[in-house]
Amino acid sequence: ASQQTFPLIQTTINIFLKEKNMPLHTVFSFANKVTENENKYNLDLLPCGKDMPITYLSEKFNIFPIAAGDGGNDADMIINSPGYSIVVGGYKKELFDKVNLSKTKKNIYIEQSPLRKGPQSIEFALKDFLLRTQ
Repeated sequence: ASQQTFPLIQTTINIFLKEKNMPLHTVFSFANKVTENENKYNLDLLPCGKDMPITYLSEKFNIFPIAAGDGGNDADMIINSPGYSIVVGGYKKELFDKVNLSKTKKNIYIEQSPLRKGPQSIEFALKDFLLRTQ
Protein backbone atom coordinates (compact mmCIF):
# COMPACT_ATOMS: atom_id res chain seq x y z
CA ALA A 1 0.00 0.00 0.00
CA SER A 2 1.18 3.51 -0.69
CA GLN A 3 1.35 6.33 1.83
CA GLN A 4 -1.73 7.84 0.17
CA THR A 5 -3.88 4.69 0.50
CA PHE A 6 -2.78 3.78 4.02
CA PRO A 7 -5.17 6.20 5.80
CA LEU A 8 -8.11 4.60 3.94
CA ILE A 9 -6.92 1.13 4.90
CA GLN A 10 -6.45 2.22 8.52
CA THR A 11 -9.94 3.80 8.62
CA THR A 12 -11.51 0.66 7.13
CA ILE A 13 -9.79 -1.52 9.75
CA ASN A 14 -10.87 0.86 12.55
CA ILE A 15 -14.50 0.65 11.40
CA PHE A 16 -14.30 -3.15 11.27
CA LEU A 17 -12.76 -3.33 14.76
CA LYS A 18 -15.44 -1.04 16.16
CA GLU A 19 -18.24 -3.05 14.52
CA LYS A 20 -16.80 -6.26 16.03
CA ASN A 21 -16.38 -4.56 19.42
CA MET A 22 -12.65 -5.23 19.39
CA PRO A 23 -10.84 -2.57 21.46
CA LEU A 24 -7.64 -2.36 19.45
CA HIS A 25 -5.58 0.72 18.69
CA THR A 26 -4.22 1.07 15.12
CA VAL A 27 -0.99 2.92 14.38
CA PHE A 28 0.38 3.60 10.89
CA SER A 29 4.15 3.96 10.64
CA PHE A 30 6.96 4.03 8.08
CA ALA A 31 9.06 0.86 8.03
CA ASN A 32 11.79 1.37 5.43
CA LYS A 33 12.62 2.36 1.88
CA VAL A 34 12.33 -0.57 -0.55
CA THR A 35 13.40 1.27 -3.71
CA GLU A 36 13.82 4.91 -4.69
CA ASN A 37 10.09 5.15 -5.45
CA GLU A 38 8.69 2.55 -3.04
CA ASN A 39 8.44 2.55 0.74
CA LYS A 40 7.31 -0.13 3.14
CA TYR A 41 4.78 0.78 5.86
CA ASN A 42 3.50 -0.95 8.98
CA LEU A 43 0.06 -0.97 10.51
CA ASP A 44 0.32 -2.01 14.15
CA LEU A 45 -2.72 -3.37 15.99
CA LEU A 46 -2.24 -2.79 19.70
CA PRO A 47 -4.49 -3.38 22.71
CA CYS A 48 -3.83 0.24 23.71
CA GLY A 49 -1.52 3.11 22.85
CA LYS A 50 2.01 3.02 24.26
CA ASP A 51 1.16 6.05 26.40
CA MET A 52 -1.34 4.19 28.60
CA PRO A 53 1.11 1.74 30.25
CA ILE A 54 3.59 4.56 30.95
CA THR A 55 0.90 6.72 32.55
CA TYR A 56 -0.41 3.77 34.58
CA LEU A 57 3.04 2.80 35.90
CA SER A 58 3.89 6.42 36.63
CA GLU A 59 0.77 6.84 38.75
CA LYS A 60 0.90 3.40 40.44
CA PHE A 61 4.54 3.65 41.52
CA ASN A 62 4.80 7.45 41.77
CA ILE A 63 7.69 7.61 39.29
CA PHE A 64 8.70 10.21 36.73
CA PRO A 65 8.94 8.35 33.39
CA ILE A 66 11.15 8.98 30.41
CA ALA A 67 9.67 7.93 27.06
CA ALA A 68 11.92 7.58 24.02
CA GLY A 69 11.12 6.54 20.47
CA ASP A 70 11.85 6.99 16.79
CA GLY A 71 8.75 5.95 14.82
CA GLY A 72 5.14 6.84 14.23
CA ASN A 73 4.02 4.05 16.55
CA ASP A 74 5.75 5.95 19.38
CA ALA A 75 3.85 9.22 18.86
CA ASP A 76 1.16 8.71 21.54
CA MET A 77 3.82 7.75 24.06
CA ILE A 78 6.06 10.73 23.25
CA ILE A 79 3.21 13.26 23.23
CA ASN A 80 1.25 11.99 26.24
CA SER A 81 3.92 10.71 28.62
CA PRO A 82 3.63 12.46 31.99
CA GLY A 83 7.43 12.77 32.19
CA TYR A 84 10.16 13.67 29.74
CA SER A 85 9.96 12.50 26.14
CA ILE A 86 12.81 12.02 23.71
CA VAL A 87 12.61 11.71 19.93
CA VAL A 88 15.88 9.88 19.31
CA GLY A 89 18.20 10.30 16.34
CA GLY A 90 17.18 8.52 13.17
CA TYR A 91 13.51 9.26 13.85
CA LYS A 92 10.89 8.77 11.15
CA LYS A 93 9.21 11.77 9.55
CA GLU A 94 5.72 10.76 10.71
CA LEU A 95 6.84 10.93 14.37
CA PHE A 96 8.42 14.34 13.87
CA ASP A 97 5.26 15.62 12.14
CA LYS A 98 2.90 14.30 14.84
CA VAL A 99 5.02 15.76 17.66
CA ASN A 100 5.24 19.14 15.94
CA LEU A 101 1.48 19.19 15.24
CA SER A 102 0.58 18.36 18.83
CA LYS A 103 2.60 21.12 20.53
CA THR A 104 0.93 20.01 23.76
CA LYS A 105 3.99 19.29 25.82
CA LYS A 106 7.09 21.31 26.55
CA ASN A 107 9.25 18.45 27.88
CA ILE A 108 9.93 16.88 24.50
CA TYR A 109 13.50 16.74 23.23
CA ILE A 110 13.95 16.19 19.49
CA GLU A 111 17.43 15.00 18.51
CA GLN A 112 19.10 17.49 16.17
CA SER A 113 22.27 15.59 15.34
CA PRO A 114 22.10 12.87 12.69
CA LEU A 115 25.16 11.29 14.32
CA ARG A 116 23.49 10.63 17.70
CA LYS A 117 21.10 7.69 17.80
CA GLY A 118 19.38 5.62 20.49
CA PRO A 119 21.30 5.66 23.80
CA GLN A 120 23.47 8.61 22.74
CA SER A 121 20.35 10.68 22.00
CA ILE A 122 18.85 9.73 25.35
CA GLU A 123 22.03 10.63 27.26
CA PHE A 124 22.34 13.98 25.49
CA ALA A 125 18.63 14.77 25.99
CA LEU A 126 18.76 14.01 29.72
CA LYS A 127 21.74 16.33 30.15
CA ASP A 128 19.82 19.01 28.21
CA PHE A 129 16.72 18.55 30.42
CA LEU A 130 18.82 18.72 33.57
CA LEU A 131 20.53 21.93 32.44
CA ARG A 132 17.17 23.58 31.69
CA THR A 133 15.69 22.65 35.07
CA GLN A 134 18.58 23.88 37.24
